[in-house]
Amino acid sequence: MSSARMPESGAQPSGAWGGWIAFAGIMLVLTGFFDILQGLTALLNDEYYAIRNGQLLVFDFTAWGWIWLIWGLILIAAGFG
Repeated sequence: MSSARMPESGAQPSGAWGGWIAFAGIMLVLTGFFDILQGLTALLNDEYYAIRNGQLLVFDFTAWGWIWLIWGLILIAAGFG
């Protein structure tokens, strides 16, 4: 019989990786926060973004704002997860 312990299913990450995992979560939350700010800006102020002639704009600013807003919420949820 071996005396080695098997890790439990809910085991905490080791100290070496714990800092990197926390850093990645914080970066996801910050990126999501800034994406939400961009989405709100696109929704509330269409004149904020400057589009010159000849540039490709696939969606209008309202659709683009909702896309950024939803993406930001997904990133924040992933960061807290």
